[in-house]
Amino acid sequence: MDYSNTAVTLFRDLGGVELLVHRLQIEVHRVIDFAGSNDNSMVIGECSKNNGDQLYIQKRLVRVLLKALGSATYATNSTRSQNSYDVSLTPTLLMIFSNKEKFGGEIYSSAVTLMSEMIHKDPTCFNILYDLGLPTAFLSSVVAGVLPSPKAITCIPNGLGAICLNSKGLEAVRDSSALRFIVDIFTDRKYVMAMNEGIVPLANAVEELLRHVSSLRGAGVDLIIEIINKTAWEH
Repeated sequence: MDYSNTAVTLFRDLGGVELLVHRLQIEVHRVIDFAGSNDNSMVIGECSKNNGDQLYIQKRLVRVLLKALGSATYATNSTRSQNSYDVSLTPTLLMIFSNKEKFGGEIYSSAVTLMSEMIHKDPTCFNILYDLGLPTAFLSSVVAGVLPSPKAITCIPNGLGAICLNSKGLEAVRDSSALRFIVDIFTDRKYVMAMNEGIVPLANAVEELLRHVSSLRGAGVDLIIEIINKTAWEH
């Protein structure tokens, strides 16, 4: 599907996207429930290993489903409405954003990427997503603290950039001060390991964000100066 618009169109018209969305919803609920049960139970030895393996498999399936939806949720000649997928998929992405610690950086990154692709492929869907609370949930997940994961920190500028394509989204990004996430990841020790792997793609993503969203450049420069001052003070 990555390379064939005809295949994507056929897959959509035969109801494939609805099946993927439904299965994703089931698996996301399973991860949340399973992670919660592990948090509330004392497990040791073989039982603990089996639980860990099962949770890993569940998360891997969620990642595969998110990637498949990224390929399948848009086709130029489809007879089905894109908006129907936006409405049905959004609650599941909301659950991932609001439970990001249970899913980890890779799934969180995949969910942010899917949200960004939905907006880029069909900018007219933003108002629907906004009314359903998806951009707000994403911004809240950023403001609450970014996961110390290379993929989590590098996906955020792209998510912010997609939201900023809409004037309402740009205003929400400004009001939330979500761009301040870069101060935390450059000055908090818990991000050191993630930054070792993610520094180059993060820098490229932030540069692209500020290049395309000119109204954020002033705030971006101020934050970079704040980072320099903080690191200089600590040393």
